[in-house]
Amino acid sequence: MGDDVKAAPAQRMTLRLVRVTHTDLPATPTVANNFVKSTLFSPDGTQVLVTSCDRAARLYGCVEGRVRLRLQYECGEGIYDAAWFPSPHPAARCFVTSVRDHPLQLWDADVRALRASYVPLDHACEPASALSCAFSATGARLFAGFENRVCIFDVAEPTAEPRSVTVYHRKFRPNGVQGLISCFATQADTTYAVGSYSGGVGLLDERSDEHAIAVFHTAHAGGVTQLLFSPNGHYLFSGARKDPLLICWDLRTQTPLCRFRRQSDTNQRLQFAVSASGQHLSTPSGRQVDVYDLLHGDLVTPVPCATHEFAAAVNSVSQHPLQPVLAVGTGERKPVADAEANRVFLMAMQ
Repeated sequence: MGDDVKAAPAQRMTLRLVRVTHTDLPATPTVANNFVKSTLFSPDGTQVLVTSCDRAARLYGCVEGRVRLRLQYECGEGIYDAAWFPSPHPAARCFVTSVRDHPLQLWDADVRALRASYVPLDHACEPASALSCAFSATGARLFAGFENRVCIFDVAEPTAEPRSVTVYHRKFRPNGVQGLISCFATQADTTYAVGSYSGGVGLLDERSDEHAIAVFHTAHAGGVTQLLFSPNGHYLFSGARKDPLLICWDLRTQTPLCRFRRQSDTNQRLQFAVSASGQHLSTPSGRQVDVYDLLHGDLVTPVPCATHEFAAAVNSVSQHPLQPVLAVGTGERKPVADAEANRVFLMAMQ
């Protein structure tokens, strides 16, 4: 998104999505309707991390337009969140998972092995489960979200005590980000963003435990489920559960710049993506993916690109870091399994 975005004339896009390939998510004996929960391209774009309802994380290799299952990690309980280590170097191929009743676990992406565990503690010094997780842009820090607080781990020292940052306190920090910290967004500098299920969004500095830099109260009608910085760092995108609007915040004025409409009538966390160039915003919208042109579209009432319709609800979109390719996950909780519903697609943007 450029600085002259307000002055850009509105025009209808000609971009379309073309299906390259797909793979079915395997059913399990315990979960017949094993739908996708999230899809995440690796920093080098060669793999897609898929979390699903059957408490497993799967790595799919993306080679020559094909998607093939490489490794499967059994996580034991429901997966709250996952994040790739932000480095394309082969020696740094790993990802972290936040799982119910488990510590944060760092998994090797080349072999089915656990590299490290990070154990957060609650106020009674008992192990606690993080609801969300994210790496800093350099990979030196690991953020974990809890109710009214954030724990920051040193990635190189898993056994070291994490730093605890209180983002809300009824008496001492009444203007903070209240509630369960549901998501993070990080960028190249030390600023990071947190969102809560209470609908608030806050900006913080990882070097300080002081008050938040900025807090956007009542940002959404529902709980915030995803935050994402624009590539130039001037904007912050936020989305919420059962909220038909994505909000683009101008961080220089700390006000909403524009809103993008999507269909959001399920309880799923709908995962959107912004291209590395900052030109396109791709978001699930019912049974399709809507793509907005951030440089030339009408920012007040944007017109999405008409795209391929899927057999089931789209719940996650991940942007390839180097190519105009999307990883799209579909599926939803249903009493009867549908073999064509729970799939991972690769879609080319043309």
